[in-house]
Amino acid sequence: MPHIVLGIDGTDSRSYRNRWVEQFVRDIDADYTFYQEGPNDAVTGWECSDRYQSALGFLNRTLRGLGISPNISPANLRLTLVGHSRGGHAVIALARDIPYRVDFLGLYDAVDMTSVLGDTAVIRNTNYCFHAMRAPYMNSRSSWGNTGTTITGGQLYSAYFATSHGGVGGDPGDSAPTPVIGDESCVYRPPQPVTLPMRPDSILIPARAAETLGEAFPDISGMCTTQSQLVHQWMREKAIERGLRFRR
Repeated sequence: MPHIVLGIDGTDSRSYRNRWVEQFVRDIDADYTFYQEGPNDAVTGWECSDRYQSALGFLNRTLRGLGISPNISPANLRLTLVGHSRGGHAVIALARDIPYRVDFLGLYDAVDMTSVLGDTAVIRNTNYCFHAMRAPYMNSRSSWGNTGTTITGGQLYSAYFATSHGGVGGDPGDSAPTPVIGDESCVYRPPQPVTLPMRPDSILIPARAAETLGEAFPDISGMCTTQSQLVHQWMREKAIERGLRFRR
């Protein structure tokens, strides 16, 4: 049974510290693998269509090389798709459109955020989907929401992680002053001296007092990094539970 794995990453993925989609595709034990960097146009996401077409082209070429017609659904084909952010949107659309049923769909905080490829809120033509999402209380890209939140004809398992949208994909963006695509939800900001307007001349809290207050706050950068790594671990564990194997 040939096993084909396709992965599409999120916007500006080439700048990420880690890329969980790329590592998943690189490490998996499969017959044919394809990895595509995410789109570069952060505003429109129009390049999602190019990423979609590249993955579809690879799939069709691979099947023709195996003597399988692109218009026939082979019974002995195993197909795995993974994607982060808008790359998740692209692989949901790919699963929806091809005549082959997807066995494993791994989503890393999939978002739509583009007018191309149509509606991907409902996952179709998929046996099992595992969706790792940023926890809402992290306030990371809170206006974006998620796509791929329901499924028809298959099983969907979701888990939330205390990291940023980029952290789910491999880079929490916790290194000021240039976090991943401007998302500062995982950047630690130590307490500053605070002026309390309790009287006309105000009261200035000394810097040392502010630092002492800050000791009670969690190390949000460390938490985001740890939770980002747990996303990678969780997705691999779910893949192994579904019978997939990794070379390393």
